[in-house]
Amino acid sequence: MRNIVVTIFLCLLTCLLLFACGPSQEELDLQATETAAQAFAIQTAEAPTATNTPTITPTQTETPTPTPTYTLTLTLTPTPTPTHTPKPTRTPSPTPTEIPTPTIPMALYESDQYPFMIQYPAEWAEQPEEEGVTVAYSDGSSYFGIAEEDLVAYGVGEMTLEDYVDTSILVISSMLEDIEIVSHIETVNSQGLPIHILEFTALPGGILHFSKLMYLHDGTIGFNATYFSGKLEYQKLKPVIDYSFSTFEVPGYDAQMALEPADEGGEEAFMACQVTDVGGIDDKSYNETAWKGAQDAREKFGIEAKYLESQRQTDYEKNINTFIEEGCDIIITVSWLLGDATAAAAGTNPDQKFSIVDYAYDPTL
Repeated sequence: MRNIVVTIFLCLLTCLLLFACGPSQEELDLQATETAAQAFAIQTAEAPTATNTPTITPTQTETPTPTPTYTLTLTLTPTPTPTHTPKPTRTPSPTPTEIPTPTIPMALYESDQYPFMIQYPAEWAEQPEEEGVTVAYSDGSSYFGIAEEDLVAYGVGEMTLEDYVDTSILVISSMLEDIEIVSHIETVNSQGLPIHILEFTALPGGILHFSKLMYLHDGTIGFNATYFSGKLEYQKLKPVIDYSFSTFEVPGYDAQMALEPADEGGEEAFMACQVTDVGGIDDKSYNETAWKGAQDAREKFGIEAKYLESQRQTDYEKNINTFIEEGCDIIITVSWLLGDATAAAAGTNPDQKFSIVDYAYDPTL
């Protein structure tokens, strides 16, 4: 889980660096009059290190000066359990709508490792390689980054898509101030892929705007695509973001097969069959306890379970043979009273699986 935190942190740090360095001097001056100064500091190489309350010092415009070298100092205080961001209400949208093609040219990203494809602005330049970021592109003022995350390699293991998204929200909320979820849409795209699309703002005044698409492949490979820009630029970029996200594709994904229950196609559920002794199924002892276990397995694992009650000792062999003929995957007999009948049936039916409760064979069968 720590690796996921590091991945997302590096993505966000790269985003912030691009945002800091990308805008013109005029835009920096405008930001200096807003609340951006509370979130990060831009300073020349000779300036002292920023404190916990960073400030932006714009270049004087009266006297032309050489373009300064900017560095970014970001102070983040992680909070493992953020309380300032309520969990958003997810809006299901099962029927994807057609998105207009943007006026700018688009290029196709194809993953080298996983079956992921998505379009992005073709004129954006690829950014230098960063740890935790698979690939990133920028036009100098906006940013698009992709993180492909192997949860098994990170030591997390298999997750649900919902847990993957919730973890991402928690980590982002702990790293950036004033996170506000604008929308959280849980939907399927035109290929039938289950995806989550989040839109949120960050830092005082909501000066940073994010759009994030999240998908989980086979429960272990996360796809995390994020667009980021300042408030004004984001509004102009939004149609491009919507189109880009609509092009996300996993070649070979069969939506119909993914929706089919696992036991379809002629495969029958596992059948457990219990034979009681003369005490009956509700004897408040071994018969009842064994049946409770069969019921629990039915609820938890989706097996089928049934039983036959023996009214007299002569029913033991008959009930066992009935279940053999019905093709039960396992026959569970209860009590030492069925020991001989169970051993005899196992001897003549070597391919049938048996289990007996409250009895042991020495030597084992």
